[in-house]
This record gives sequence, structure tokens and C-alpha cells, in this order.
Amino acid sequence: MPEGFGGGAIKTMGRPISGMAHLRERIIEIRTTHNCLIHALIIAIARIEHDSNYESYREDWKIRPVVRDLLQKTGIDLTSGSGIPVLTIYKEHFRKYKILVYQGLSWENMMFEGRVVSVKRLNLLYYDIERHYM
Repeated sequence: MPEGFGGGAIKTMGRPISGMAHLRERIIEIRTTHNCLIHALIIAIARIEHDSNYESYREDWKIRPVVRDLLQKTGIDLTSGSGIPVLTIYKEHFRKYKILVYQGLSWENMMFEGRVVSVKRLNLLYYDIERHYM
């Protein structure tokens, strides 16, 4: 089972993913090295909901209290990383969003699909070499 722990510079075809963001404008690099999955979910929700804190969350400002509150509400312990079981818990918590996780940049490499009927999709990317969600 894939587990995210954070990670360093993410590379794709020899280029860092942040450098590829201009090619795929919807890729947002998660800058934190801890709890990258929950950061990615919060940032994705902020973008969909047009949250005024979206840019701050992307820059890793103001997001830590939100992460802490969400971890307390869900009772999730991320000391051993986050994988499919944690995604299943988040799927139950965020019922109005469909969570999809892709491994790599291809839509064909879906590794998790939350079975929720919703037009609000949270598309996340998992980079297995660095074990990092974005």
C-alpha cells in the first residue's frame, strides 16, 4: 500500500514537478514534509470552494491550525504515514467530495477512487519515489 510521508524535490522526466506546474497549471506542489496528504486535501478543498485562504494554504501559511483541527476531528494518527486506509477515513469525513488519487501524471494510473457521487472532485497526485502527495 502506498504511504506518504512528505518528501523532497519531486522529479518527472528529470524535471522537478514544480517546474512542470506551468505545463499542467493545476498541479500544486505541497511544500510541507509532514502530513502531505492532509495538506493536499485542504488545499484542494480551498481551491474548489474559492476559500479566501487558498493562496496562504498553498504557501504553507495559516494551514497548520486547520491540519491540527482536522486530525483531531478525524482521530487519525499520521506518525506512520498515510495510505489507502487513511484515504478511506477522509472519504467518509469529506462526503461531499469525490477523492481521486493518481500515481504519476497519467489519468490511467488511478490508485484510489472514493466511491462518492459528487461533482466536486479532489484530484490528488501521489509520487511513489518520494512517497509524497500533492
